[in-house]
Amino acid sequence: MDFSSKVASKLLLDGLENGENKNMLTSPLSYNAIMNMTAIGSSGATSDQILEFLQHKNIEEVKSEFSKLKEITKTKGGDAPVISFLNGVWINKEYCLKNTFQEVIERHYNALVRNIDCKKPEMVVQETNEWASASTKGLIKEVLKTEHIAPDTTLILGNALYFKGLWEKEFTKTRTRDYSFHLLNGEQVMVPFMSGCKEYSHKSFENFQVARIPYKTGGDQKKKFAMYIFLPVEKDGLQSLLKTVNSDPEFFIKYSDLPIRNSVDVFRIPKFKFSYLTEKGAGIMKSMGLTLPFDMAKSELNEMIEEDRVHVSKIVQKAFIEVNEEGTEAAAVTFAGYVCGCPMYYTPTEFIADHPFMFIIREENSGVLFFAGTVLNPLEE
Repeated sequence: MDFSSKVASKLLLDGLENGENKNMLTSPLSYNAIMNMTAIGSSGATSDQILEFLQHKNIEEVKSEFSKLKEITKTKGGDAPVISFLNGVWINKEYCLKNTFQEVIERHYNALVRNIDCKKPEMVVQETNEWASASTKGLIKEVLKTEHIAPDTTLILGNALYFKGLWEKEFTKTRTRDYSFHLLNGEQVMVPFMSGCKEYSHKSFENFQVARIPYKTGGDQKKKFAMYIFLPVEKDGLQSLLKTVNSDPEFFIKYSDLPIRNSVDVFRIPKFKFSYLTEKGAGIMKSMGLTLPFDMAKSELNEMIEEDRVHVSKIVQKAFIEVNEEGTEAAAVTFAGYVCGCPMYYTPTEFIADHPFMFIIREENSGVLFFAGTVLNPLEE
């Protein structure tokens, strides 16, 4: 499991274990972009630690990976998914970016560099949030708040990811009906469920089921996107499932290898729409061993600005998703602040996601994980 998958699974598990009784969503790809750019501005032991965390041997591999990500996120048009993948850099006007860092950030990462006055946090928040809104087609309007901007904030790196995909086979709206959804506290709520055709990829394992719902490709077979839903057998089995995901480095590879098509007699998933903001990204990464970029005394992020070295003080990510009969629209913005069955005995198969489950959205050929989340209550926004 690559670092972005590890961060996603650990963040979702941490939230559930610490009583976040709400839907959660994260974009591993957006975190990847932030840490990828951070690697460019690092040196010494900090660079070595980031490279190990990103599972790369050198900075050239980091750049190469990002080139592949840019290619994956290019929009083809037509019925293919609409994707936007943008980067931004905001530098306190009292400081200057190093020429080498700015050149790579602008040329290779296509980042727009802007000057800000961190002694006027309201203006910084307004500018960065306007960029977030414009970059996500208005889905994410507010990420940063004034308390996130300190007078000594030197640098802010931002990434915005937008995804809109149409189902290969749309759900028929007239077949959407209200059914019961079982909550973790034992209660039930009535929510709109979409009913699908019998041809979705589906497979049952000992403790969970997996269903794959593909998006239209627009004829581009080099990029195939799909949503996977991992449904625990037990109504309260989500935490156990997340522990399995977190402990198995090959989980998404192992359990995403489904038949192209197989019949499932009853297929129902709930509609849902919600957003989720978290500031736990930095803490999650530190708990996984990536400590030096966040350490004021030991950080060697000294390839970013001319005057001094910096360290990462905070990472804030807000993500949004809506799943309906037509497809999926999702977005995420991340800001990092830097301071100095048997054929003989036929049994009907069912995939009814009527209790808390996990889902991911990934590109099939590369395995790049765009989004990962959990749905505890489809009615909560």
